[in-house]
Amino acid sequence: MPKVVYTPAKGLVQEAGSNVGGAMIGFVHDATSETINAAGAVSVSSHMTFLKPPVAGGFDVTLPNGNIVGQLKKIMLTAGLAPAAPGDVSDVTLTITSPISPVTKQIVFSVLGDTAELIWNGSAWRILATHNTVTGLDSTPVVRAVP
Repeated sequence: MPKVVYTPAKGLVQEAGSNVGGAMIGFVHDATSETINAAGAVSVSSHMTFLKPPVAGGFDVTLPNGNIVGQLKKIMLTAGLAPAAPGDVSDVTLTITSPISPVTKQIVFSVLGDTAELIWNGSAWRILATHNTVTGLDSTPVVRAVP
């Protein structure tokens, strides 16, 4: 894999490189987004998934294994009832099939704008960020372990 280095004489220069050291480069599928409004699996063929629970209730979804090392996945709660706390009727619970740790097995989306960003390392999903795009807070969504 090529690398870019800076030298005072030449500026930015591309050189031959390698992936020694295990660095991951993010990869985004060039596919349309998906919208989910019922229980099932989140697609790993699209980068962006919008969760739209019905007003009267939530549902559970799963995130299967990724396809390519460095694959990025973004999931956002975009509609439905926006309860104030996890456990309310319109929460969407995402269970990660292969999490990097049992402590990060589930993410509960409960407030409009809750967003999670993940990366596939070849054997597990690592959570890069959780935040709320509406409130700007990082207190939701909630990441939790599964006993």
